[in-house]
Amino acid sequence: MKNAVFALSLVSAIAASAAQSVGNVRVTRDAERRLITVSYTLAEPGIVTVAFKRDGVEIPEARFAGVAGDVNKYVAATGPDETRTIRWQTDIDWPDTAFDETISADVTAWTTNNPPDYVVLDLITMTNSAPYVGARYYTSTNALPGGLFDSRYFSEKIVMRKIPAAGVVWRMGSPEGEVGRSSVEGLESRHRVRLTQDYYIGVFETTYGQSAYMFPGTSYAGNRADSGGNGDPRCAQGNVAYYFLRTPEKVGRSNHDNSESWLVIGALRDRMGVKWNLPTEAQWEFACRAGMGTPFYNGYSLPNTTTYGPANVREAGWIFYKTGQSIADDGEPYGPRPVGLKKPNDWGLYDMIGNVAEFCYDPYGAYSVEEDDGISENPVGGDVYDSSKKRVLRGGYFNQSADKCRSAARNPEGNAGAYKGYGFRLVCPVTLY
Repeated sequence: MKNAVFALSLVSAIAASAAQSVGNVRVTRDAERRLITVSYTLAEPGIVTVAFKRDGVEIPEARFAGVAGDVNKYVAATGPDETRTIRWQTDIDWPDTAFDETISADVTAWTTNNPPDYVVLDLITMTNSAPYVGARYYTSTNALPGGLFDSRYFSEKIVMRKIPAAGVVWRMGSPEGEVGRSSVEGLESRHRVRLTQDYYIGVFETTYGQSAYMFPGTSYAGNRADSGGNGDPRCAQGNVAYYFLRTPEKVGRSNHDNSESWLVIGALRDRMGVKWNLPTEAQWEFACRAGMGTPFYNGYSLPNTTTYGPANVREAGWIFYKTGQSIADDGEPYGPRPVGLKKPNDWGLYDMIGNVAEFCYDPYGAYSVEEDDGISENPVGGDVYDSSKKRVLRGGYFNQSADKCRSAARNPEGNAGAYKGYGFRLVCPVTLY
């Protein structure tokens, strides 16, 4: 049985509570046009999703991923004698089945502070002045139009996964004796942590394709081409430095939400209105582990300190370190790879180990809380800025030894350090605005 890192069950944490405000649901079926139309009323504004059944049996979400109208988005409440409409053109989404008069619909409205598990944010259409216009919500990746690996989700759109962290007490760091554990006192000390809020995190590392929409107008714009990913839009964006993303001087619990317009995160916030950020180390490790207490989120550990990870570890991440070798084990030069090709963790997050190492918000230093000395709530590193502090990279990159890619491994880099193996993954609150 796989080791768990959580001290509490996640059953209650992941239970979705939707607003009970949907009424007057009516389904009409046009057999000639093979069109299903659903109308409903909404007592309070909310995020609306739909599920269809055929003769009482749920239809797979991929079959109606092309639904249109007042669905998978924030919808305003209806007034007197007003309805909202959802349309499903079955001959497009499901051409290989006969139109069925038994098809029914379940419409759900979610509150904005407890939305569905996935949100897709549009880097083009979302603006500060038009809240939620470019946000689309889904209960699973099966419901995404085109599927999770549609090219849009590696360019102008970002798929985010909700992490059920609120109130869960878990153990951050690594146990003594874990192969590859840092010998520096305090750097991986196990300690109990509690995050008080759920949050969204990118399903994929930020890609070269997405960077074209993120970086214009920022101090990083001129560095995008040198990503080390050969210009493939699906490759993880490399050659990132912390100070291109956010200002180091702003680190600290009290000003965690500061935004700097000339840097990537500040520019995104100002343009889109979403409270983007780098994950804190606690947010990153919690999301990476997905409940696993083992060194790697697929349940495996290193048998010894060899730098080249065994096959069962490399199935979850691009780790191909070999001394004196300039070609990776897939025959390509060392550099970032397309995201999403390795096995994800149990929360469907890809490349949390290997490929590019991901900058976290925190400064680098020893943990201040030892195991059983209490619970550290929402830790974000030091509150006082120290110019000598380095930044934390998590997950390891393609040309690092496997022990540097463990869930608990922490790697330091200066504020200005940039390398093709350094990238990032964004987080944002579940309440976007």
